[in-house]
Order: sequence, then structure tokens, then C-alpha cells
Amino acid sequence: GRVLTLTRALIHRRSLTPNDAGCQELLALQLKRLPGCSVTDLSKGDVTNSLIRFRFRRRRLSGLAPAGTTFLFVGHTDVVPVGEESDWLHDPFAAVVQDGHLYGRGSADMKGSVAAFTVALERFYEDLGRVSQKESSQQLVPVLDEEEALRHADSLSEIAMLITSDEEGVAVDGVDYALRHLRENCDHLRFRPTFCLVGEPSSSTTLGDCIRVGRRGSHAAKLSLHGSLGHTAYPHLVVNPAHSMVNVLHTLQNHCWCTGTDHFPASSFALSALHAYTGAFNVTPATCTAEFDIRYSPRLTAEDIEKKILDTVKLHHGENSYSVEWRAHASPFSSPQGRLLAEAQRSIREVNRNVGEITLSTGGGTSDGRFVAAHFPNAEIIELGPNNSTIHKVNERVRVDELEDLSRIYELILQRLLLDPSSSSSLTTSCS
Repeated sequence: GRVLTLTRALIHRRSLTPNDAGCQELLALQLKRLPGCSVTDLSKGDVTNSLIRFRFRRRRLSGLAPAGTTFLFVGHTDVVPVGEESDWLHDPFAAVVQDGHLYGRGSADMKGSVAAFTVALERFYEDLGRVSQKESSQQLVPVLDEEEALRHADSLSEIAMLITSDEEGVAVDGVDYALRHLRENCDHLRFRPTFCLVGEPSSSTTLGDCIRVGRRGSHAAKLSLHGSLGHTAYPHLVVNPAHSMVNVLHTLQNHCWCTGTDHFPASSFALSALHAYTGAFNVTPATCTAEFDIRYSPRLTAEDIEKKILDTVKLHHGENSYSVEWRAHASPFSSPQGRLLAEAQRSIREVNRNVGEITLSTGGGTSDGRFVAAHFPNAEIIELGPNNSTIHKVNERVRVDELEDLSRIYELILQRLLLDPSSSSSLTTSCS
């Protein structure tokens, strides 16, 4: 199928973050065949960012044009390192199909989703041709140039893809940078997303069984407590930072940061590194360093977290010296739940009759959805993609039929939000 072919072509490109390796050029070449396609390069430094836009106008009804809708798909082409290639069943960039699965780095996270949406967009254009034969009063007509876009500026609908090569890395010059540029120039560029779908792999057992409607925040720290070298036989003569650190970590681990909400689990503390050894068993360390991460819901702020950590250090380490490096990776967000979520659930059930209950979740790591929420807070955001059980692992893979079904789900969502007359929306988002 078309989705498999495109996914394999993307996997063949070794796009280790932040190198795009030509993936976005391939996508642009394929989509430029569709009427009205425009591609804006929003790259910065070593990071490749592309905004691919398709604008449409509706046929006027009683002299009035329905308010437009902007649908944004957010995806990334960069992938994480593969580890030891010899541990893989196949070359991680060969995109081998075996036993109904496509193997390769990025197959699930998230070149498969990017390919699925690209093909869904192509099929959406085919749907437009069929709708036009019915002469629907709500028919969408592709806008071919800026002059036409200006004439119909108040009634335009849009489908856009924002693709970056900086999601798996530091995520500074990727979607955050691109959306900041779009927001700051939104009057000129007329880009205000109403709906946003992020193609992160969200499914756990069967396709569509989980939709993410937000994400927890991540606030990490590297904490160093300082003391003095000394002989372990004379603990009363030294300040042992390792003893202080044990008490600090115990307090932070057992602290109730905040309870959960309907879709957010309780905030959590996790230790990722601890070092104090001097090289000799009978010497107390001069410094003990710990690295840890707090995953938190919107009930907490980064300021709350930092205050609790510093208060705990003072409690257990007194006036002795310390240093801390804050690493604020992401703020939490919770998206409003409306028509996008409803149509996504409806589309999933139509394609996957075995889906059962669809869980609404904010679990997992961070995603680029947080940047959409920050720059366009009125946009409804969901994350929907393939099975995530093998992402970042050796032998990452995705079911071939799942890729095709995912593309069909994306296509149905586009149809229902943009082609269905009952789905005309008066929702708009501000530039603030």
C-alpha cells in the first residue's frame, strides 16, 4: 500500500536527530503534486522544519461563507540512535517487512504516522473530487494562490503539516521555534490552528485504544551537596554529603507532590543517577551528586517543585554548601476536549471494530503537543498514533495493516471536520 511504501522510503533515510536526511524534502515533493500546496521552510541551524499548507474556500451559501477551520498535523522525522546494529534482526534502516511487521528505526516513532497522514491528505483530495460531483453547498475548493486567499480570507479552511527534525533531541529549534514564528506573524501568515493532531505512538494493545489529551510536565535537577574529605573512622570530624543526600532523596521520594486528576496520574519523583565514590572505601566524599526528574500535573508549577527541593536540602544539609542545575524540560498541558476528540473516537471505532474502551491519557514522556498548547492555547489537541510497545528499542516495528488503518482513521477525521456540513465550526484561536 501507499502508506507502507512511503514509510519504508522515510526509514531508509538515516535521520538521527537533528539530521532530517532528506525526509521532509521527500514529503514536500510528494505533496506538491496536489493543487494549492505551499511549503514554508522554517529551519534553524541544524534543525529542519517544514510547514506544508493546503488552503480551501467554501462555496458561499446565501451570500455568507461559513467560518473556517485550520487542522494542523504535527510530526517529526528525526529518530533516536539504534544502539548496537548487530542486536537487530535486520538493518534498522533497511525497512524490512517480516511476518506482517515493518521493522526499522522510526517505524512507530514516528515516520509511520507521518506517512499515514501524508497519504490521508492525498486521499482527502480524492474525496474532494467525489464531493464536487454532488455540488454540495459546503464543497471545499482548493485555493491556488495568495490573491485568491486574500479574497476569501474570512472563510478559508486549512490543512497543514508541521514537521521537524528536532523532537527526539533538545527540542529548542524545532516545533517550539516554528510555532513561535507563526504566532508572532499570525496576522501576516493567517495561521491559527483550531485543531491539532500529533502523530505520537499512543496505542498500547490495539490501534486507537488510547488517545492522549495532554501531557505531564517534566522538571529535572542535578543536585550536588558539598562536604569534606575525611576518614570514615572519624565521621564526627567531617561533613558527609552522602548522608545528607540519602535523607534528601528519601524525603523527596516519599513526598506527596500532588494527587491525580481525571486524566493525570499523581505526580512522581524518579532518581536517575547518584555518584559520591572517591576511589577508596575509607574516605568520605567531598561531593555527592544526584540527578532526578519530577513528572507533574497542572496542579503543580516548576516554582513549587524548586521550592520543595531547596527547602528539603536546607532541612537535611543545613547551611553547608550545595549547587543545583535546573533542567526544566517541559510544562504540563491539558487540552480542551471537543469535536476533534469526538470525531477521532468515532473514526477509530469505524476502522477498528475490536477497539473496545478508548482510554484518554496524559501518560508517557513529553511531546511537541506542549508547544502547540503554549503558543495557541485555544486549539484542541490530541495525540493519536500506532502501537508504542517497541519505540526507542532494538527491533522497533509496527504492524503493516496498522499503518494502513491509521491512515484511514486520519482520513475520516479530516472528512468529518472539513467536509461534513454539520461540522462547520465557528471556533477561532487568537494570536496571544
